[in-house]
Amino acid sequence: MNNVSEDRVELELADLLNVTKYYITPYIKKGDEVYYDIQKSFFTTTMISVESMGLSDISDSSAVCKIKVSNIETTRVISAGVVYGLDQNNLDIDSSNIVDSTNIYEGEFDLNLINLDMGTVYYIKSFVKYENDIVYGEQMTLTTLNPYKIDMIDVEGGEFEMFIENDMTRTVKLSSFKIGKFEITQKQWELLMVSKVSDTYKGENFPITRISWNDILGYIGSAEKVFI
Repeated sequence: MNNVSEDRVELELADLLNVTKYYITPYIKKGDEVYYDIQKSFFTTTMISVESMGLSDISDSSAVCKIKVSNIETTRVISAGVVYGLDQNNLDIDSSNIVDSTNIYEGEFDLNLINLDMGTVYYIKSFVKYENDIVYGEQMTLTTLNPYKIDMIDVEGGEFEMFIENDMTRTVKLSSFKIGKFEITQKQWELLMVSKVSDTYKGENFPITRISWNDILGYIGSAEKVFI
C-alpha cells in the first residue's frame, strides 16, 4: 500500500480458506529499508452449522437422533454427531458420552443412542468437529421409557343413581381414586407374570388381552408393589 500516513491503516485479506491458520507479519518499507513487526497468527472461521432435528424410536434403552449439517463444502470436517449426558450444564465432547461419525455429508442423518438407562432424562447436543474448533447445535431433552411404571391419573369421586330393577335405583357413592392412563401392555404384563401372552396380535406395546379374572387380580397385587 502506497501513500501511508502515520495514522492507522486497515487492509482487507480476501480469498482466504475457511478454518485455516494464517501467519501475518506487518511491515513498512522506507526507502531501501524494510522494518518488520512481531509475527501474529489467526484462524479463519466457518459458516458451517449443525441442527438437532429431533428424536424418534425412543425405548427404555435407546433412541434415534436426527441431525442436519450445512455448509461443509469448503471446510475440513473431522466428525459430526451428538453428545449426551445427565448434566445439562456440562455437555461437551470432553465430558459427555459421544455418538459420532466420520462419514460426513451435507444434509440429514441419523445416529443411534444405545445402552441408555430406563426412565432417565438425558440432555443432548449435536456437534460438528473440524480442525480447529467445534460447532454445537441446540440442546434437546430425551426421557427414556420406563416399562416398570404405570402412568396413573386421578378420578374424582362423587355420587350417581344406579338402576336395580323395576324402576328402582339406589344412590352409589364413590371415593376419589386413581386409574391407569393407558391399557396394560404385553411387555408390562410379562415383566411380572409367569403366564405368557396369548394375544392374537403380539407386540410389546400392544394391550394385553385374553386373560382371566384371577390373572388380573394377581397382576394388580404385584403391580402395586413394583410399578406404582
